[in-house]
Amino acid sequence: MLAASKNGGINVKIRPPLQLVSKQTQFRKLFLKKTLYSKFALKDLPNLSFLCLLSSSYIGEILQFPNRGFQNLKQILLESLLRLKSIVIEDGALPSLEKLQLVFIPRLKKVPSSLNKLPKLEVFHVTDMSDEFEENFHLNRGQRQWIIGVLLFLCRI
Repeated sequence: MLAASKNGGINVKIRPPLQLVSKQTQFRKLFLKKTLYSKFALKDLPNLSFLCLLSSSYIGEILQFPNRGFQNLKQILLESLLRLKSIVIEDGALPSLEKLQLVFIPRLKKVPSSLNKLPKLEVFHVTDMSDEFEENFHLNRGQRQWIIGVLLFLCRI
């Protein structure tokens, strides 16, 4: 199921092929849940400011944000993506991102290495992740400059 909010107003629930969603350039908020997409290609949504991928909306192992993609995206919530192992943020992607939330992504073992290239990132919120993710975060924390200026929450539910 897909729920999209156009101009911050009416929510529409549809289940289209992802290509049709990409043609709806007016979307500001996009919520995907149980859509079972294995490839994610939403780079033609210039007005998108909030992206929420929940509960099996994405079933691929690598989630990639392409170079110059998502120029106006300010918030991302990724939750219960059970197959996801890696998040790749290419150079030039997500320049407006202010908040990144990762919730219960059990196969994700490492923090995305490109967080230091996100100039506006203020909040990185991590909840209910694997022990290995938490260990890798703490091991790399002193070696990565991206932690400076970023609010971080690690907690167990």
